[in-house]
Amino acid sequence: MKIQFILIVLTLSWVNIEAEAGKFLSEKPNFLNPCSVRGAGFKNCFVNNMDGILNEWRTGVPGLESIGAIDPMDINHISIDGDPQSPMGINLKLDDVKLSGISGARCSEASFITDPLGMSALFDLSKITMKGEYNISGHILEMPLEGNGQAVISVDKIVVELKIRFIRRQEKDNLFLDVERLRLDIHELSGLNLKFDNLFNGNSAQSTAAHKVLNENSSTIFKVFRPSLNGAMGRLMKEYWSKIFAYIPATYAFSDLPSVNARRG
Repeated sequence: MKIQFILIVLTLSWVNIEAEAGKFLSEKPNFLNPCSVRGAGFKNCFVNNMDGILNEWRTGVPGLESIGAIDPMDINHISIDGDPQSPMGINLKLDDVKLSGISGARCSEASFITDPLGMSALFDLSKITMKGEYNISGHILEMPLEGNGQAVISVDKIVVELKIRFIRRQEKDNLFLDVERLRLDIHELSGLNLKFDNLFNGNSAQSTAAHKVLNENSSTIFKVFRPSLNGAMGRLMKEYWSKIFAYIPATYAFSDLPSVNARRG
């Protein structure tokens, strides 16, 4: 009886996996329009598609339970390990981070690449905020840093580039573009503001002085933070867009895809 019960459970689990893998958006939403990848109008057409996805599905994607709200997005952990020999030797750990403002992103550039199959896009974002638990150590210029508690990191403006490589997948009568690779790169950032509660265990004078130095040197600090932010946001965006493109038949967004597959390597 136990063996039979285990077999039934395994069978049901496999059926659920198959059902999840075969799930797709059966009807094209009005905000999506097939864009010619060869036409001069691709940029404007696909910019509208990307803006529609971020705005219309900001609280979740209908029928796709594996994607929750895009705003705010949850980040489990971000680790920034500074060079102790650098004037900005900052070691910062952030946990249980909520990233707000992604749904306000606006796609400003988009281009499609036929070989290897892929695309690139630029996004302009404003008023981005990260809130979470922090632990900081190290130094900035000649000032030591120490503390843990709640952190709020905000940005007035940020420009992000996404580069995506696709693989074609045929599911019965539907063609999909699966995300093979995604690279995220923060090109520009301005208006960075850092606030760490309980810095120096609540010592008001030290905390005020440290925040002044931190925010006066925000452009240099961004260079320290950038690789870690690229990695953390890149992983989030790969998971998000992989699920989106695996769920939307390619013909909903592209009208004349080339027949060749993306090359690996």
